[in-house]
Amino acid sequence: MPQVDFYHLTQSTLDDALVMLVKKCQVAGKKVLIQCPRPAAEAIDDALWTHDPESWLP
Repeated sequence: MPQVDFYHLTQSTLDDALVMLVKKCQVAGKKVLIQCPRPAAEAIDDALWTHDPESWLP
């Protein structure tokens, strides 16, 4: 059954929350698709690749 989660960001930035959620999905063996306008996509891409230099997100 599909699962939908909603998050109300009060203590973290969107970039930090996305990095956390993508890592959580990766560990669970899930796929992630993020759709957004190009400027936002570039910022998210940067956040995913530079947030933790010791980790790697496919």
